Amino acid sequence: MNNKCNVQELKGLLDKEKPNIEKIFCDNCGENMVFNFKDGNHIFHLPLSKILECLLIAEAEGQVPEIDESWWDSLESIYPNIENLRIELKSEE
Repeated sequence: MNNKCNVQELKGLLDKEKPNIEKIFCDNCGENMVFNFKDGNHIFHLPLSKILECLLIAEAEGQVPEIDESWWDSLESIYPNIENLRIELKSEE
């Protein structure tokens, strides 16, 4: 299956999910961005803040290269959970 077919299939699935997408943005009103992922025929949504938290944990576990502290500092004003998670991870060291 080529990429154009994949895009069309995903658009069809998203059209079916429009009511749920509206609910997701309501449930995540404080989120700047929410990503849609597809697993088989199931579509699930993940806010950018959760992806950043996963990246922070991966960094703390040594699974990705260290990211400059100033980058994390700049994210803390946008995503307060990042600051809380950084404090928690540092206390576990």
